[in-house]
Amino acid sequence: MWSEYSLEVVDAVARNGSFSAAAQELHRVPSAVSYTVRQLEEWLAVPLFERRHRDVELTPAGVWFLQEGRSVIKKMQITRQQCQQIANGWRGQLSIAVDNIVKPTRMRQMIVDFYRHFDDVELIVFQEVFNGVWDALADGRVELAIGATRSIPVGGRYAFRDMGMLSWDCVVASHHPLAKMAGPLSDDVFAQLAVAGQRGYVTLAAEADHVAAR
Repeated sequence: MWSEYSLEVVDAVARNGSFSAAAQELHRVPSAVSYTVRQLEEWLAVPLFERRHRDVELTPAGVWFLQEGRSVIKKMQITRQQCQQIANGWRGQLSIAVDNIVKPTRMRQMIVDFYRHFDDVELIVFQEVFNGVWDALADGRVELAIGATRSIPVGGRYAFRDMGMLSWDCVVASHHPLAKMAGPLSDDVFAQLAVAGQRGYVTLAAEADHVAAR
């Protein structure tokens, strides 16, 4: 049966490319690392690594195991934390991601209202930009996102409720090529516009009110 430790061993071997380097990182002897991997492979009935003369590399099954194993371990940790909270009489905590497009005054009022109804629940708020709220949901860092875009850039099934429509005003510098275009931009041109940021980009929908060239 595999555990958090065995997943840590597989991850170390995959990153270092050898059992000896992984053993050095984990402060274990190489034989212990090799034994852990071999026991795991026997339990799964598939090889996780392709053994070469000087190094090792994950097999397709190994890549899948490492990817899925991380999510399972994360779920196990959350379950353990929730069990401890229940045993201690706590209601737990709620983690939410809020896009920076939401006004701070609205957020402050939301937090006040939340604690008025759930004073024994810890509320953890992450401020995100652009698709960061979706990333936080996909990574399992939060259970709820506020201010997410309508298009879903990550995999998974999500339930959502509309907050309303948002109109964009796109403003360009006077020397920008768009500034030389007379009149409103066509939908074809407008659909190609995007706002770049530190965490990614968001494409401006053609349903916005207008684009101004200044």
